[in-house]
Amino acid sequence: MRWLLRHKILVLEATAAVAFVVLAAVALTSTPPVTGPSAAIDWEEMEGEDTLWSGVYLGEDKIGFSSNRTLSTPDGHRSIDRGFLRLGSMGQEREIHTIAQAELDPQFRAQRFSFEMQTEGTVFRASGEGTTVRYSLGDGSEEVLEVPELPLLSSYHPRLLAQAQVGEVLELPYLDPSTMTRDVIRYNVGAPEPVPGLEGISGRHIRYSLKGADVNVWIDEQGHSLREEGLLGMVVLREPREAALTRGWSSGSAPDIVALSAVPVDKPIKGARQSKVMVLKLNGPEALGTMLTALHGDAWDGTNIGIRIPGPDEIKTYPLPAIDEAYAPYLAAEPLLETEDEDIVNAVNGLLSDITDAETAARRLADWVFAEVEKVPVVAPPSARRVLETRRGDCNEHTALYTAMARAAGIPTRVAAGIVYTDTLFSSGSFYYHAWPEVWLGTWVPVDPTFGQFPADATHVKLVEGGLEKQTELIGVIGALSAELVEVR
Repeated sequence: MRWLLRHKILVLEATAAVAFVVLAAVALTSTPPVTGPSAAIDWEEMEGEDTLWSGVYLGEDKIGFSSNRTLSTPDGHRSIDRGFLRLGSMGQEREIHTIAQAELDPQFRAQRFSFEMQTEGTVFRASGEGTTVRYSLGDGSEEVLEVPELPLLSSYHPRLLAQAQVGEVLELPYLDPSTMTRDVIRYNVGAPEPVPGLEGISGRHIRYSLKGADVNVWIDEQGHSLREEGLLGMVVLREPREAALTRGWSSGSAPDIVALSAVPVDKPIKGARQSKVMVLKLNGPEALGTMLTALHGDAWDGTNIGIRIPGPDEIKTYPLPAIDEAYAPYLAAEPLLETEDEDIVNAVNGLLSDITDAETAARRLADWVFAEVEKVPVVAPPSARRVLETRRGDCNEHTALYTAMARAAGIPTRVAAGIVYTDTLFSSGSFYYHAWPEVWLGTWVPVDPTFGQFPADATHVKLVEGGLEKQTELIGVIGALSAELVEVR
């Protein structure tokens, strides 16, 4: 599963946050004479001594760079950003290019903004005009979000923090248009101190927690970032242009984020795919307990989590469509879950034309999505409509398509995300972040169309429930979990 990395450190939130990457960068008049991956970027005319460059590192490996130029205007500010990331995902390397532009009022609120991310032929776009935010995946379709006031994008928070007093605690709102999230970040403002990695340079030290993940930022007197560090040891460091573009690139493959985020377990789990019951001692930060208490109740005792898959006698079918109003939210369309899309409805009608009960329909859908969707990593928000068209993706795409089709069929369905055990990636066995659907059949039954399971096995540990907006809660535990197997059968 992909997780959402936000703010500049959690892969650099520029003017619009987007899944997996949001970078800041600015274009120059000509293609830079560089030896690294940056040569792939189509640089536009945007040159100036006030352009700020940064290198992006994961441990000792450079994985990208960014740059930004912000100009004063009669109405406030104009900002242009460009960036590049090279990441590994399940053994495959991905290059991600971003560009963002924003017209800001004097308080750095976005009067207008646009953001574009390109990777492997997929283009994600987000834009805002006043209080209207629009985004698309480049297939001609569009989602619209109305917000109550001009949005403040978190990449401009440091500009506001530059004027804060030492010891002050500030709460600043932000909008993430890629997940339609509106939230608040609470900042603790510290005194100037030497910036790690920048000899002879001091910056004000800012600390904050993003969904439970601790982030440290050092800013200069104007509120420009000098260094940011946080999730998985990622560091964004101010560098001269040539250093940002050329220094530190690994000659080997890019770091694999899936491997780095693995949750180690003390012993292999034999028969994981056939398991019906699992008890796991799960160690992690405070955010973990909050998640498990909310979703699992007494099955989580503060140390151990018990997972039990419903048996055949507990699964109850019913005529389609479900009519209980209590489950209406799990039948409705949502952003990226286009249940009412004509192509999705037609696909469901054709596939289930001879089926009238919920369990049989849910099983056939699981088999169909497993067989039809090619298993490849995709770095883009998972639109069900697009997955139906392309027939490719990772667990997010499988889950989005299954959820939209099941809802279109009249089966209440929700999205779960958390960790699942596998011994087929990188090691003899670990838990990895994953997403899967749950369907209502007298009880909530986990389904895994990525693995071809109905029901899904007991090594699926749900940590959050819901779409991209809810899945941002995983930021608080990624890279901070470990597990010990107590029982599996």
